[in-house]
Amino acid sequence: MKSCFSDTRGAITVLGLFAALVATGLVFYVVGVGEAIRHRETMQDAADASAFAAAVLHARGMNLLVLVNLVMAGALAVLVMLKVLITIVAVAIAIVLALAIPTFGASLVALAPLTTVQTALFQAEAALRGPVFAVLRIGNRTAAAIRRAVPAAAWARANAVIQDDAFDDIPETAVPLPPRIELPTEDDDFERLCGRAGRVVGEIVMLPFDKIGVLPDAVQDAIGDAIEALVAAFSPWFCGAGEGGVPPNLTYSVERWIPSIESTSECLGSQLTSGCLDAGDAELNALFDQTTGACPAEGAAGHDDCLTRAEDARHECRTTPGIQSYVYQLERRRRAYWAEDGRVRHTDDDLALDSDDPRDHDEVLSSERSERDERLCDGRWSEDPRGPACVITEVPRFTAGMLPGSRDSARVIEIEVVRHVHACLVEEEQTLIEQDPGMLEDRTGMASQRVAFESGGFDVELGGEPFQTRILVMGETPSDRAARGVAVAGGGSLEAGGDLPLADLGRMSIAQAEMYYPSTDLADRPDWMWNMRWRARMRRVHVPAIGMLDSACSAVPGLDCTAVLGPLQAWGTIIAH
Repeated sequence: MKSCFSDTRGAITVLGLFAALVATGLVFYVVGVGEAIRHRETMQDAADASAFAAAVLHARGMNLLVLVNLVMAGALAVLVMLKVLITIVAVAIAIVLALAIPTFGASLVALAPLTTVQTALFQAEAALRGPVFAVLRIGNRTAAAIRRAVPAAAWARANAVIQDDAFDDIPETAVPLPPRIELPTEDDDFERLCGRAGRVVGEIVMLPFDKIGVLPDAVQDAIGDAIEALVAAFSPWFCGAGEGGVPPNLTYSVERWIPSIESTSECLGSQLTSGCLDAGDAELNALFDQTTGACPAEGAAGHDDCLTRAEDARHECRTTPGIQSYVYQLERRRRAYWAEDGRVRHTDDDLALDSDDPRDHDEVLSSERSERDERLCDGRWSEDPRGPACVITEVPRFTAGMLPGSRDSARVIEIEVVRHVHACLVEEEQTLIEQDPGMLEDRTGMASQRVAFESGGFDVELGGEPFQTRILVMGETPSDRAARGVAVAGGGSLEAGGDLPLADLGRMSIAQAEMYYPSTDLADRPDWMWNMRWRARMRRVHVPAIGMLDSACSAVPGLDCTAVLGPLQAWGTIIAH
């Protein structure tokens, strides 16, 4: 018995047994904890990658909207540039007219080329207005499509990222918290786009000064701001749409021939210019004989055209007010008067006009081209083109009793008649700068984008909720090896980890990123959608309120929202990092 208590052989075996049990427990503990850490880090890496990828796509979507804005402003700048040039020419014309009196008309030499340039600019602006407005409407629709499509594409991108082989197929789906319906932008006022187009024009004008370094950057920026404000204030004039004023009208008097000369109809159809009158003189003079004022003989070239124009001129010159002068064929004739069947007859009266007998017509003594500044015919116009336009000579008021009863013994007098009126000169008021309200385009559907002031019930400020992107990654249930290892190491049963309240969270991970514009000055807000500087970055997770998560959770098929959202909100600080 004594030898049993004093015998020390085998003592190390007992110690080794206890040490083996401790080492075995440590191995199980390390394996279990390592398995849990690997699963957790894989899920978190997947959440981080998907959240950042979604935020990057959102930032790229904002930059794409900025690009659409810039394209729209560039297109509209074409119209603004033309209207600026038209305004400059109008001012030049006003100066020329103002100098006409002190220079005794010498300055008017520049009027014709200036008005010609102005006409060409008006025609170019009218031709380009339709295509430019079409580009604006396409840009607006494109921006609306981008605004709605990018969040869906970002969700798809987040799900594509977690399928990478680096995550060992552990993550299964990515859910945005809360889901974003569209980017936080909206249609801006059209005046903003018009002003930005004006800034583009200003930058083009300032480009040479910038290259040679004549003007400091601060001065160029001030000029750009002034042009932008001016163009935005007068958007109906410079951009053909929007609200605002137009420059004051400036009018001056011009003269033109009526009926219109064919060669100058295009000029007259857009802007009346002093050049139109000069351009029409040659063609007008070619229509009839400049000595006799008569149309070409019947059968000769131009005969029908001359008679048609004379008939039109007779009507228009009779009905148009403000006639300054007339160009006409003046004939001196002998006219015979006699009595027949108790009525007064004369040559070239209504009964004689269709007669082929020369005795039934006036004897033409002479014919000449004549011009008259005062009123012609004095209300005694004849609308019958077969006869003279009017008789200028005051004819006595004959009665049948005063005249012989035979054509052979008729009483003959000499008269002057206007055979044909070829043209008349009218003075009209020409407006240098004029915007017809009927020509203003409906600005609906042509606006650029701006950052919205409210989105999803939140005020939109940089760093605010509308710019955040949270991704909840749902993965496969963690292997029970981790729980079993920890249980064995603790000397408990193999089911010891099954009732842990955090067990369901083992298949979830959340990460947060944001798109942001690198500015802290709220005064820069108008520039947020005009500079392609939107970026993305990771942020510390802030779990939103349960109410914001309900819609996101319900979008995942087969997910018990009650079991997930409760622990997620309660232990947000545990799953956040």
